[in-house]
Parts: sequence; structure tokens; C-alpha cells
Amino acid sequence: MPSETKAQTIIAVDIESDGPIPGASSMLALGAVALDWGEKELGAFEVHLEQWPGAIPFKSTMDWWAKQPEAWAHLQTDRVDPSTAMHRFIQWVKPFEPVIYLCGPVGFDFTFVRFYAVQYGNKFPHNAIDLRSYMMGATGSDEYYGNAKGKIRTLTGMDRIKHTHHAVDDARELGKYFFALRRWLHEERIKDTKKKIRGFVIASKREIGDSDLEQIKEEVMENIFGFEPGSYMLTDESRISDFADYGAASSKARKKSVEEYHKRLYQEYGIEVPEGGMYLVEVFRAILDSRRPKH
Repeated sequence: MPSETKAQTIIAVDIESDGPIPGASSMLALGAVALDWGEKELGAFEVHLEQWPGAIPFKSTMDWWAKQPEAWAHLQTDRVDPSTAMHRFIQWVKPFEPVIYLCGPVGFDFTFVRFYAVQYGNKFPHNAIDLRSYMMGATGSDEYYGNAKGKIRTLTGMDRIKHTHHAVDDARELGKYFFALRRWLHEERIKDTKKKIRGFVIASKREIGDSDLEQIKEEVMENIFGFEPGSYMLTDESRISDFADYGAASSKARKKSVEEYHKRLYQEYGIEVPEGGMYLVEVFRAILDSRRPKH
């Protein structure tokens, strides 16, 4: 049997530059931190680059750097030509593949990294998470601009992290903000699920009857999913796929676990799950109907 696809490693990336766009201006530093989905740091990388051939520093950017003397001095150390820098970075990334990049924002940091990588003949993916976009999706906000990190601190209660303008430090900071927001989103989903439970129980009592519901629910949850009574929460929107193996290493493995549940439902109860899946309450009703005397 072939091995399951590895889970993607998060590569949080931060760059420093002397202008707004690659080619016309130069990437001066590239920092990256590799993280697994348990928030464990797997490795870190930083390189300082010489100027891109023919690029001219932007005055407004250099005026800003003049106010950051310590960070600017750090950028002048151990500089290498862009080709060497990108070769080192690509080689560093390889052990962590497959990867997904994390940037803040993608339109700046990732644009520089991909431009430089491709210019030297490296294959480089398009896949990257933008921190602000992720926050919009997590919170339902229609605002992209603004202090995303400040809003994440407000939501999650996390402490401020010093932004040093040392690329590897700032990449590490980015990862911390991303995972803090991800944890917050998970906790909010749990709260939302708890709010829905009462509605599910009331509707089920009315349509099926409490004793029948409890008997079938507990039987199915134990026989099919392996959950003991009281060890799970259900709502009227709970689906079979909600109990997929999310600890699995890939979406393919999770899909396989759902297919196994469908197979068990058919073998145990004769329930054929349609392609679009089923709500668990529909499964319970179907089993109840199959057990009712036929007239």
C-alpha cells in the first residue's frame, strides 16, 4: 500500500527590501521559519542579499531605513549575491516539502521571494496564506487594511511581540500570530456548536421522540464512530464528515476515513450515503424508519 501524502509544512516568510517591487528594487534579507500544524518550530533560515543587478533603491524606503539604524546595520552583515541566497533557501526548504507559505502580506513578501526564485530557474509554488485574508475569513470582516496584528491580539489576548525588522525574527512572529488566530477560530467554532445543541435536542424530541433518538444516536455513534455516550456533541447540522480523522496526514486520508464510515453504515444498517453526504439526524431517522412495523 502506498504511503499517505505528508501534511504540508508551514513556511512563515518575511523579507526586507529597499523598495516596493522586485526587480526595480532589491530584496535585502529573506527570513523563514518552518512550522508543523502543532506549532512546533522545525527549522529557521536567514540570508542577507546584495542588490539586484540594475535595481535602484527607492528614496521613501531608504528614508524609512534611516530611522532604523540597528536593523539596517544588521542587513549589511554577511551579504551574498542573489543567486547564492536563493540556492541556499531552496535547498533549506526541500526537507520540509510539501510546504505552504505564510506571509503578511502575500502581495509583498511572497512576490519578492517567488520573483527571485523563478529568476534563477527554480520551480516555486503559487500556494501561500495571507495573514490579513485569513483574518477576514476567520472573523467575517470586510476590512483588509488596518492593524491586523493588533486585532489578533485583541481577539486572542496574546502579548505584543517585538517587531525587530530582522527577517527571521519577524517570520517567527508571523507564525505566532497565525497560530494564535487559528486557535481562537477553533475555540469559537466549539462555542458555536454548543449553542446549537439545545435546538437539535428540541427538534429531535418533537419529530422522533426523545427515547428513540437517544437509543439510536448512542448505538450509531458507538458502532460506527467508536464514541462512548457523552463523549461527543451533535447539532442538527452535524454531518458524517465532521467525524473524519482530522489527525490524518492528508486530505486523502481524511476522505478515506469518511468512506470507511459510509461502508460501515451500509453493512450495519443498510444505509446508502449519497454523494453529497448526510446529516447525522437523517441517518438516525432512516434507521428508525427501517425499524418501524410495515403496514
